[in-house]
Amino acid sequence: MMKKMDFPSLALLNTISHFPKIAAIDLGTNSCRLVIALVDITSLHRNFFKGKLEQYNNNMRVIDSFAKIVGLGELIKQTGVLSKDAIERTVSALYICKKKLEQNYISKMRAVATEACRQAKNSHVLLEKVKEETEIELEIIPPKEEARLVLKGCSGVISEKKKYGILLDIGGGSTEVVWLRVNGTESNKLISVIDSMSLPYGIVTLNDTYSHNNSDPTVYSIAQQSISQLMQFFMAKNRIKSLLKKDMVQIITSSGTVTTFGSLVLGMKYYHRNFVDGKEFKSENIIDVGKDLLARYLLNSSNNVLAKGETGGLSGYVEQLNMKDLKYFTHYRMGLLASGAVIINSVLDSIGSCAIKIADRGVREGILYDIVDEIKNEQSVSWEKDWKRKKNY
Repeated sequence: MMKKMDFPSLALLNTISHFPKIAAIDLGTNSCRLVIALVDITSLHRNFFKGKLEQYNNNMRVIDSFAKIVGLGELIKQTGVLSKDAIERTVSALYICKKKLEQNYISKMRAVATEACRQAKNSHVLLEKVKEETEIELEIIPPKEEARLVLKGCSGVISEKKKYGILLDIGGGSTEVVWLRVNGTESNKLISVIDSMSLPYGIVTLNDTYSHNNSDPTVYSIAQQSISQLMQFFMAKNRIKSLLKKDMVQIITSSGTVTTFGSLVLGMKYYHRNFVDGKEFKSENIIDVGKDLLARYLLNSSNNVLAKGETGGLSGYVEQLNMKDLKYFTHYRMGLLASGAVIINSVLDSIGSCAIKIADRGVREGILYDIVDEIKNEQSVSWEKDWKRKKNY
């Protein structure tokens, strides 16, 4: 994404050709996220004939990232449109992404938008404004494509030791549940989707639905009952209970909610991805954190302890977990986590006691892996042409 007169030097061009930089943007209902990675072409040569899934980390290295809460889907369930303020916040975040893309001379990229833009009647307004002000072309993807990207992004934490899996991706506008089959070996995994379900509950839409009555625990009970019923139907349809009893099912979760819960379980003062991503937790510990957080949020709301947007909150909860340095949650952020607790706890209650693996990855990583595969295919065609040319010579 260089300017017309901003030509790189020959040395830089050589670097770009051997180590191209790729990027992915995921614009969700709550957050805007960017990741930039460097691809090692020589590594692609070495690993071309090996299995794919385990090779991504060897082929590329993340060199920059950016994330910002933009609240794009704020009140969308009530209004059906993206608000002017939400659009402005999103464009501002994407303008920062544009600057990072220009600084890194990106070779290939993909920018996608998900549930909020799928729901909004005026999503075209956002797409046009983003294109005009940042030159970024946003693509609104359907739920199945989003689930595919999440699955591909999480492939590295899915074990071949258990032949089935449930992938849970809690988003801002909806929650995707994917039923998986895993075949092959560690060096050559084949992951296929057996069935999937989109729950009409996300942390933003659930929080906004009950924002007028967020101190009443019964309103969350309604959502819990609905999610539990949908999960029970999904599990009965796919005969998951019997496979769970045989210890043949792994549970993988991907979302900011569960990574936060994982850090709380570990008692981390500051979040570190390496301590959470790919690690297993007892479902009971995750559920306990969710219950405590929801109770604290309801107490604060009923006592009017925090006004919306005011900093603080969770102080009592943090002290209980010996996490005095984890602070400055806004009340709205607490509401999102409380909504996430309702969703994750309802799903885990339906599944029963289990080990849950947390993945701090998703759509962005799936996009990067797609681009790496694309580069691999381009390289294979180039190698074949070069081989034929040499043979004929």
